[in-house]
Amino acid sequence: MDEDSLVSEIQTLLSKVLQADNEQRDHATRQIHENLRTASEITVGALCKLLLTCDDPNIRQLTVVVLARGIAKKWTDASPIVKTNIKDAMMKILQQETNPIVLRNSAQLIGMICSHELKTDEWKVMISALSNSLLPRLGDGMKHKEVAILVMALGVTENAADDLKPYFAELFPRFLKLLDENSTIIPFYVIKSISNVVYLLGDDELPICRPLIPKIIDVIKKYLHEDEDRACECMEIFEEMFESEVGIVSPFVKELIDFWLTIACDKRYQESTRIRALTFVNSLVSTKSKVVQKLRIIPEITQVAYNLLLTGGETFGDDGDDNNTVASAAGQVIDMLALHMPSKLVHDEVSKYIHDSFASGEACHKRAALLAMAVIAEGCSEYLRSKHLVQIMNNICHALHDESLMVRNAALFALAQYAEYLQPNVNFFHAQVIPLLLQYLTYIAKNTEVDDASNAMAKTFFALETFCKHLGENIQIYLKDIMTCLVLLYQSRRSEKLVELCISAFGSMAEAAKTNFEPYFSTCLDLIKPLLVTPIDKENADLQIQAIETLAIFAKSIDTETIAPLVGDCMSLGFAILQEEDVDPDLARAVFKMFASMSRVMKESFAAYLPNIFKKIHETIVSSEGLILGPEDDSDEDEVQLTLFGEDTSDEKPSKSITADNAYIDAKEDAMDVIGDIAIQCPSAFTSVSDGKFFDTLLEMVAHFHPEVKQAAIRNLPNVVKAAQDPTEMREMVRRLVPALLQVCKEERNRMVVLTVMEALVALLKDVDKNYFSNYTKALLELIKTTVDKKLMCQNFDPEVDGIDDTDINDDADQSEYDMAIIENAGDLLPQMVKIVGGENFAVYLPWYLPLLVAKSKHRKSMSSRSFGTGTLAELTKHMGVHVIPFKDSFFESFMRNIHDSESDEVRSNACFGIGALAEACGEVLYPVYPNIMKRLSDVLAMGESDPHCLDNICGAVCRMIYSGGHRLPLRDILPALFNCLPLRDDVEELSTVYRCFRYLLEKQTQIAESLFKGMVEITAKHLINDKLRTDFSNCEFVRYILSNFPDALIKSELPSETNLLLQHCAAMTTEQPC
Repeated sequence: MDEDSLVSEIQTLLSKVLQADNEQRDHATRQIHENLRTASEITVGALCKLLLTCDDPNIRQLTVVVLARGIAKKWTDASPIVKTNIKDAMMKILQQETNPIVLRNSAQLIGMICSHELKTDEWKVMISALSNSLLPRLGDGMKHKEVAILVMALGVTENAADDLKPYFAELFPRFLKLLDENSTIIPFYVIKSISNVVYLLGDDELPICRPLIPKIIDVIKKYLHEDEDRACECMEIFEEMFESEVGIVSPFVKELIDFWLTIACDKRYQESTRIRALTFVNSLVSTKSKVVQKLRIIPEITQVAYNLLLTGGETFGDDGDDNNTVASAAGQVIDMLALHMPSKLVHDEVSKYIHDSFASGEACHKRAALLAMAVIAEGCSEYLRSKHLVQIMNNICHALHDESLMVRNAALFALAQYAEYLQPNVNFFHAQVIPLLLQYLTYIAKNTEVDDASNAMAKTFFALETFCKHLGENIQIYLKDIMTCLVLLYQSRRSEKLVELCISAFGSMAEAAKTNFEPYFSTCLDLIKPLLVTPIDKENADLQIQAIETLAIFAKSIDTETIAPLVGDCMSLGFAILQEEDVDPDLARAVFKMFASMSRVMKESFAAYLPNIFKKIHETIVSSEGLILGPEDDSDEDEVQLTLFGEDTSDEKPSKSITADNAYIDAKEDAMDVIGDIAIQCPSAFTSVSDGKFFDTLLEMVAHFHPEVKQAAIRNLPNVVKAAQDPTEMREMVRRLVPALLQVCKEERNRMVVLTVMEALVALLKDVDKNYFSNYTKALLELIKTTVDKKLMCQNFDPEVDGIDDTDINDDADQSEYDMAIIENAGDLLPQMVKIVGGENFAVYLPWYLPLLVAKSKHRKSMSSRSFGTGTLAELTKHMGVHVIPFKDSFFESFMRNIHDSESDEVRSNACFGIGALAEACGEVLYPVYPNIMKRLSDVLAMGESDPHCLDNICGAVCRMIYSGGHRLPLRDILPALFNCLPLRDDVEELSTVYRCFRYLLEKQTQIAESLFKGMVEITAKHLINDKLRTDFSNCEFVRYILSNFPDALIKSELPSETNLLLQHCAAMTTEQPC
């Protein structure tokens, strides 16, 4: 068949593809597919001729699609003649094509070809042609420019950006000129082209790309008056620029923020446009926080955001989760400022408006004030905890009595936020808060008209659960009243929502009360049992999901013997649910949580269930279900789609835009958490059944695009490693995991992910054989140094990029609380590193960190910084031993300074522990200052110290000084005071210290010890009946010591018979059966 006949045949076939008749269309598709199977030169030539000569634009469009799908995707296998024919056709199409749809498809085909040809410089002529077409021209120059920039945006930069970098110097000046074109198309596609290549820009390109930004802003301003949707699409280029490793936008930060704040305030624009503008403010605040801080524009951002928050009216979601209003977006701006800026600065700015709002007396103003207070709770928690909590809680409690429902709802939300982020300090207000919440519950019970339409009911339960689950032992004061009210509300079955809230609250009360919940367990179980059935009823699915989650919490919280009889039924229920088709991801999550709780009950005997559990969990973790691939282009709705080669997608590039359904992401997270829980509860069974599969899977998830999936993988990997039974296997896991975690720290921008990595490294270093880390000591120490120097990617600070002198922002007052947390988490690694390298070797590195730690411990620093600095110095002292002596002065000054800290029990406790550890490490070197130390510790006691942990550490410090240098101390004066301060209250680690002191006295100070022997035994007996201390085996060791060495002294002591029995029982215990 000659070429013309083949052209005619292909045209006929493509015409049939366009027909409505399915049979004809399918037959024609198969024939075209057969013709292209070998991609013969004559077939390709016919397609190219058809593309250039056919009058029907639909046929031309389909021809381009056929060439793209059938040949360009297999470009490397095509013959030189085939490649030449297609490239020549594309060059001609740029000159003659007028149909926009055909042009768009041709652009994508050209891009596909460029992705192959530019790598070998074999199609420079196309880039030259496009570049020349972008130059000013006479006559039909505008049309050529429009075609060229469309091809550049939708084709070349989309598909072959990596190979385009050598042409940047030529293209960017032309882009700059094209942004001035009086065209609705050209500037738009210029911006799209630039956006596609931003990630490739480096320092060398800064001079040619920065001049574009003012012009891009001008283009967006123009589009805002003509086409807001297009303007918003153009704004997306800045998201790419914010993420760039070079400071493209740094000189324009103020201009950009002013621009977006202006848009946000202008009611002439669509609400979606104004919201988008505020999200860009958020992005700049998070990615260029130090630049924003340096420019001193936080006050104007806060002012605009707060004023917009005031406009929320009745429609603004009180929980701040509604992203569809300008007011809620403004609340997120304030939240972002709190997370990324110094907490004092943000609080002081927001407080000005909060004070005025409360003073105004208007309901919408008071609610805005409460919402602003709520959203800063996370980012400013440390500052609020130490400086303003009393006033804030008074405001919240007062607002809970407000006559306005919107104010009360906002107060409930604020209460839940503070209960979540300001622990444990907020618990001190339980006597004010819980009675108020009980009043709310009682009101709901008595007033049947209260439903969830106003969110009042949901907000009440949310606040109650969040506050109560952190109450600890104080929950017992209110548990009976709360449970009575909850059971009555459940039994009323007034609405499905109320029942669901009650079931959730049952779980929260059990989580808070632990074994004290057991009196209510049977009642609650009877109430939810009817929901624990299969198949799942879609109408009651939410209730059933909540019932299973609550059952999981019961199993995790109360005594295992109470739960054990239910294990079989629970496991059968879970397996039955997971065997159903299309299991709802939220339901799967609930089942996974129940499985994890059952592993706590069954321990190693859980092994029988693991094969079936692991299969489903593994499927959930690796599943791509719920992932949404964003479109690669915004093709016109009228464009005809062809599925000739739809099944062959192996060579397609992944979409640049990937989002995920939150339910599926949550299911992945929970599945990985279950793996971590099971690894802890039944390590032997876990290892034997999983056979290393989950280590590989979780390690792959460390590279997942979603930060919360990354975090779940990272936090559970240490548990999987620690569960390994074979040392060789564990070493291999460490070999693979540690470099991966170090890489995440180096490259990750998300601070929460990096914080999770730091915690994972601490967990590994604490519990895994130190010898496994010998190859990584230098890298780990360098990571800590890099973090201390604030040079990690997530610390969002590079003086060279952002144009800020490093000395401008280097104090706690200039750091956000999360920025400080990253440094503090890195500091937690230091004591573990001493264990690995030894005190002598670590002394070489200590000068890297000592100035920071000493600075952090000073009084002008925040409470958390002082605690971190003092605590880390104390731990280093303990682990470095005698090798701390060259640095003793810095350590001594820090500890002595903080023993009298008036604000923080934790700081005082750390300092007391540290000074005792220093006395033990330094020995006689520190003898001259023993009187000073004793005076400082005595002063703390004289001032009425009441914190149990601090008192225990004072005892520990004195004991260390006694057995390190008792002969230099007035023991007859000191020991009565020490014994009066004993027994220990809750610090298990100090038990061995106290007993070592007792042994020293019994062996080295026999005369003094004789009169104190009975006191020693009585103190020991009290340790044995203390639930927090009795399980430590050092008790048994000391008891055996005195029973074998001082039997006569025991008889002379005339101890009560119950004490003697207690001692004998303890002495008989083994390490597996502590007292």
